[in-house]
Amino acid sequence: MWVTSTGDYPGTNYFEILGDEGKLVVSGGQLAYYKNKMNEREFNKTNEISFAVPGHERVEVEIPKTEGPLGHIWMMNNFFDSILHDTPVYVPGEEGIKSLMLSNAMYLSAWLDKTVELPIDEDEFLAELNKRRATSNYKNKVGKDDAVVEDISKTFMK
Repeated sequence: MWVTSTGDYPGTNYFEILGDEGKLVVSGGQLAYYKNKMNEREFNKTNEISFAVPGHERVEVEIPKTEGPLGHIWMMNNFFDSILHDTPVYVPGEEGIKSLMLSNAMYLSAWLDKTVELPIDEDEFLAELNKRRATSNYKNKVGKDDAVVEDISKTFMK
């Protein structure tokens, strides 16, 4: 599941990435790595006990401290200062491409049911996306005075 928002008040600052070897969790300004004692897929192939788990160890990961305020207002002011006063940009626009590439890699990996390397093959991603566009069951049914929310959950599924 992938959920991201900048408009959920009061919101939850929580980020989790799960993989075969464990998971990374960022919460409350802390980063922890839950390292599986055995690859989860391998464990599930060989395990014969219902509800058994491979076990894990929790490893605290130090997050470097930054100075000064962070957040949307600070970043926007930094962006404006870079235009008006030629100051360095804290987060260059090119960095946004990295998060998009990660999101696209997650989709491509799910669509192909395999691990993909970063950077992804953009032509392959577009070809797979176009396959799903061609078979999408989404139809725009927004009328003149009304809005209809439709279930498009099958649009990106295999």
